[in-house]
Amino acid sequence: YRPIAITSAISRVMERLILNHIIEHLNVNNIIVDSQFGFMKKRSTTLQMLSNFNCWYDAILNNKIIDCIFIDIKSAFDSVPIKFLINKLHTIGIRGKVLNWISNFLNHRTAKVKINNQFSETIQLYSGVPQGTILAPILFIIYINDLSSSIPTSINSSLFADDLKIYQCRNKNDSSNLQSSLDKISKWCSDNALEISFNKTLVLHIGTNNPKHNYYFNGLPLQCVSTISDLGIDYTDTLSFEPYYKKIVKNAYFRGISIINNLHTSNPKIWGMAFKTYIRPILEYSSVIWNPKTKKHREKLEKVQKWYTRVALFKCKIYKKNYIQRLKLFNLESLALRRVLFDLSTIFKIIKNHTHFTSSQFFMLSDRPNRNRHNYQIKVARKTSKTEHWIFNRSINLWNALPIEIVNIDNYKLFWNSLRSYLIELESTNNSLLYYRY
Repeated sequence: YRPIAITSAISRVMERLILNHIIEHLNVNNIIVDSQFGFMKKRSTTLQMLSNFNCWYDAILNNKIIDCIFIDIKSAFDSVPIKFLINKLHTIGIRGKVLNWISNFLNHRTAKVKINNQFSETIQLYSGVPQGTILAPILFIIYINDLSSSIPTSINSSLFADDLKIYQCRNKNDSSNLQSSLDKISKWCSDNALEISFNKTLVLHIGTNNPKHNYYFNGLPLQCVSTISDLGIDYTDTLSFEPYYKKIVKNAYFRGISIINNLHTSNPKIWGMAFKTYIRPILEYSSVIWNPKTKKHREKLEKVQKWYTRVALFKCKIYKKNYIQRLKLFNLESLALRRVLFDLSTIFKIIKNHTHFTSSQFFMLSDRPNRNRHNYQIKVARKTSKTEHWIFNRSINLWNALPIEIVNIDNYKLFWNSLRSYLIELESTNNSLLYYRY
């Protein structure tokens, strides 16, 4: 279990004020590296995965292989030396009273563990940023920020707080750069009083005919795996999400059974809200990455919502309604429609600068104006059977066909609502359009 620091309300108010000033300072001076996706505006786990997979699919398209090393830093938040952190804050320009306050906030801390109404003895804390506090995530991100400077530009790296992966898209016989990067990261951790967990640091070899070179840490070969769990999403060395589909369907059914057994109401709105709150997030977290290609997998996902609405209908003592009617009753949309909604909204965010990416990192916009279409037409890229279902291939035709008045919206929430209404109408006129062809 992760320890969560319970601090006073006054402390949290002050932390929030300090945090706002730190974030403003970081943004104005562009201090945090682009490879860090944790706890920063316009960045997320989904966007990190989007960047990684886009690079990997591009490599596959060019007959390259990918070696990826997932590095686990042992007890990272709890291991940060406070003196080192204060020095790094001073280096990036956080000084004076703010720095003194942070130093006093971190130093001379005591803690005791509370379980139910029982307390442990009080202990002195000599290192770490207290997890559960408002400042802890940003302080850790600042501490680890210069790690990227130890990684050569030929190697790609991605961070989400302390979750680090490095990878290289390469020809078959060139693995030395990735090994060298791993050695440099190991040295950085040693210099900064952090420790890499050997048993939890894993290698994934991606690509056809990958020779699967061994990579070493302190002279010992790292474990190679065929399936990895990366920021909550499981995939294989062939970039298949089959294990993940099975896991989320199982978890969604388990959560649904728990709700059905414990929710005692005949109000359809409450049943619909329960599904949206507790079950649907399991079935659509980062769906832009793993949106199923096959009809079999799409139907397995949709079957969860069909089952839930059918049982909920019985609990509401309402009978004889088909799936479309049940969706309207519980104020839900098909999961297939929502995956399309997430796909197109992601493209919107990238084009309209709601992320820290530029559109050219993922696709090329057409430079040929068309009076009958919106001005954000995306060029169709080269693709193969392995890459044709990637978001920037599967969604292009539908994006390019969107009405001008929807695409020209700049506000994200307004765009989402307008697009949702448009897709619902589109699905109602051709029920199979989004579900079977997408």
